[in-house]
Amino acid sequence: FSVGVESVLVVCAGLSVVLGVMLSMRRGVSWPGAVLSALVLLSFPPVLWKQTQFTSLAIYLPAMLGALLAAERRRWLVFFVAFLVAVTSRQSAIAWLALPAWMAVREYLCRRNEAERRWRLVLPEIVTVVAGLGVYLAIGWAMNETYAQRVMTGAMWSSLDPVQFVRGTGFAVVVFCLAAGCGAFFRRCLAARNTVTGTGDVSDADV
Repeated sequence: FSVGVESVLVVCAGLSVVLGVMLSMRRGVSWPGAVLSALVLLSFPPVLWKQTQFTSLAIYLPAMLGALLAAERRRWLVFFVAFLVAVTSRQSAIAWLALPAWMAVREYLCRRNEAERRWRLVLPEIVTVVAGLGVYLAIGWAMNETYAQRVMTGAMWSSLDPVQFVRGTGFAVVVFCLAAGCGAFFRRCLAARNTVTGTGDVSDADV
């Protein structure tokens, strides 16, 4: 049993590295920089600690990276499979459906001159969102209620302080913006270095 558990963790970590490298290379980062980026992500202390344990995060992380890659390539069947794997282990994956939803809205608004075709163009994204919501509801109905859902959820809503909620949300937004900005700066530095040295090409995602 222990060999099987360790094997699953190793395979999931390897998939996370490969998918992280692919995502970085699509943004014009050369493969050494892409490997470095993936290793930095996976060696971040909380992520590394959770990956060494047999928890749902070991499966959740490669599924999330695979879903991002599939969404960029508009391969919604692959996205849905990755979403299905993740949402059955961590229900917070429901937030991933914002990707196809946003891409459907953006595509629909950008095709104003093609009124007859734009609904057909966004149909795959709409089907993905509807199917994902259906799976989420079915899982919530079929799975046993956990201790956290039975005890902690009710207590959390009863003690919710709107002021603290706004402060916490604002702090989270600030942290996210700082992290996203640092990540974008790091990626652009790597991409700019590759452009100067001629070791990498800018992908379609950056055009």
